[in-house]
Amino acid sequence: MIRVLVVDDHEGVRAGLASLLDAAADLVVVGTGADGRAALVQAEALRPDVITLDVAMPGMDGLQTAELLRRRHPHGRVIMLSASVPGRSVRRARAAGAVGYVCKGSDPEELMTAVRVTASGGQWWCEQAVAVLRLSS
Repeated sequence: MIRVLVVDDHEGVRAGLASLLDAAADLVVVGTGADGRAALVQAEALRPDVITLDVAMPGMDGLQTAELLRRRHPHGRVIMLSASVPGRSVRRARAAGAVGYVCKGSDPEELMTAVRVTASGGQWWCEQAVAVLRLSS
């Protein structure tokens, strides 16, 4: 069973993502949070395998949170979620230690695949993020 922590500042998005992931037989949402501080506290307490983080959150954004999670909880694999794929955010996400980037508007199956792939040690970057990373190389 893959343990997932879902962090997004929009309650409806957070609930929808948690419901989607929890419905899969091999995934269990162990917690949710509304901001970066909640992500750090919950990661410490729950030790999830995968943490989905919204890029844009008030206070400590997802990119700052990913960097702190990498240092404090290297066991948790971070997937960034965003409504858009600006190049700067993708590059910062990779530098912060994220192992995936998924657009919120993508097919729900893509997020579940990303969780499974990253939990098993791989990386999952949506097509737009891969294009940004190729241009950066």
